[in-house]
Amino acid sequence: MSGSLSGSCGRLAAGRWLQPLAMLVLVVICTPTALAQDAEESQAAPQEKPLPTFEVASNSVRRDFVALSYYKPGDVISKSEVDQALEHLRLLGWSVSDAKEVLAKIPGDKEFLIRQLRSEKGFKFMRSISKWPSAYDRLDRLTGLANGRQILIDLINDRGGHELVDYLINTDGGAAMGQMLSQTPGGGDFKKPTGKIYTVDQLIERLKESYAKTLELRKQQAEENDQP
Repeated sequence: MSGSLSGSCGRLAAGRWLQPLAMLVLVVICTPTALAQDAEESQAAPQEKPLPTFEVASNSVRRDFVALSYYKPGDVISKSEVDQALEHLRLLGWSVSDAKEVLAKIPGDKEFLIRQLRSEKGFKFMRSISKWPSAYDRLDRLTGLANGRQILIDLINDRGGHELVDYLINTDGGAAMGQMLSQTPGGGDFKKPTGKIYTVDQLIERLKESYAKTLELRKQQAEENDQP
């Protein structure tokens, strides 16, 4: 009798732990699967960020330049600055697909024109001519002429140097002089744009083309994904 009672008590005691033990077994069995699923999810490719509007993108570019202590609207820009602005666009969700092509049109930081316009007197000279859209093209062409670099230095150091740029761009006499300069060694196409991007406004106009391409590409990808 006592043995039977003892056995019953033992079974009752064991029964008290069956459910917790069963739960423990389930946890042990299921946990590796859950961990594996978590690992798979963590290794999955991150979802593509939504494309920012072009207004957001262009405002980002402008903010990058305004944040530079030496910059004022209309100033020349350089390659390292644009490279940084494009990186910020990537973080916003837009990787400019033709960034290399854009950067190829930006003057390098060490180019003669950039270094001269960013000298102490160069900043003042630059801001006196920046209102004329083709001024930087003309000065860039000028540096390719014989003695052209020295002429640019003289213009920057002369208080009335900006008047020659005004003359070259805005007068019939300047147009005639530009035609003559085009016929000198290294002066070909003196009156034509260089094709470079010198200002933030020009950069944003160029980025509009890149943005349109990105929109078209994403539209095509969305259509392909919708196909059965």
